[in-house]
Amino acid sequence: DTEAVAALAFTCLARERLVGSKLAAELREAKHRVRKRMVKEQGPEGFFGNTYSTPWAMQVFIATNTCRAQPAYERAVAALLENLDAFTIPATIAQVLPVLHGRSYLDIASMSCGEEPDTLMPISLEAPCKPPGNMTVRLVVECPLQQCDQQQLYKQPVPVPAGASLLDVLRAAATQEPRNFTFGTQDTSQGPFLTRVMGRDAQQKKHTYWQLLTDPNTSLDLGVAQYRPHDGETIILRLSEW
Repeated sequence: DTEAVAALAFTCLARERLVGSKLAAELREAKHRVRKRMVKEQGPEGFFGNTYSTPWAMQVFIATNTCRAQPAYERAVAALLENLDAFTIPATIAQVLPVLHGRSYLDIASMSCGEEPDTLMPISLEAPCKPPGNMTVRLVVECPLQQCDQQQLYKQPVPVPAGASLLDVLRAAATQEPRNFTFGTQDTSQGPFLTRVMGRDAQQKKHTYWQLLTDPNTSLDLGVAQYRPHDGETIILRLSEW
C-alpha cells in the first residue's frame, strides 16, 4: 500500500511539473520499479498482495497509463469483480470505486465538484435476512513463539447463529463457559483489528501480530468483522512474526 501511494504521489508531482527534469527522471524510474515489483508479487488468484492492496496497485497502473499494456492488470480486474463482496466499509469502498470506473485518486484534481448535480437521495435500507439456524465453529489459539510457555492456548467449539462473522464467533467464545477466552481489538479505517488474544498482545516493536487462518494453514484476506466462517470450519488465531 505504501509503495502504491508513493507512486501515485510521484506521478502527481511529475504531471503537475512541480519538480525539475533530473528529479522527474528519478521519479519515473521509481514508478517503473514499483510497477515491476507489483507484477512480480501478483498472486495466482490475480491479487496484488491481498484483496485490499489490489485497488491501490491498480490505481498506479491507471494513473501512469500502463494498464492496457499490462496483462497483470486485467487479471486483477477479474479478481476484484469476483470478490466485490469483500469491500463492505466506506474506507475500502472508496479504494475500489475509482478503479471500477477506470480512475485513480489523481483524477480528482481535474474534477469540478461545484458542477456536480445534487443526486444524493436518502433511502431506507432493509436489514439483510439472516440465514436461519445455528452453526458451530471450532476456534483454536496458537502461540508457536519462544515467549509462550505452551503452543496451543485454546481449542473449543463455539456455537453461533448461521451467517455470523468471525468477530461474532470471538464474542461468543468470550461469553461461553468456562470463560477462559479473551480478546481485544483496535478500531481502524478498515474495521476492527485483532490486537490481543488470551492476554497476549501483538507488539509492533517485536514484529508480532495475530494471524487469522482457516485450517489447516490458509491465511484469511478478510478481517474479523468481514470474514464469515461456515459451519464446521476451524479458525486459527496464531501469534506470528512479520
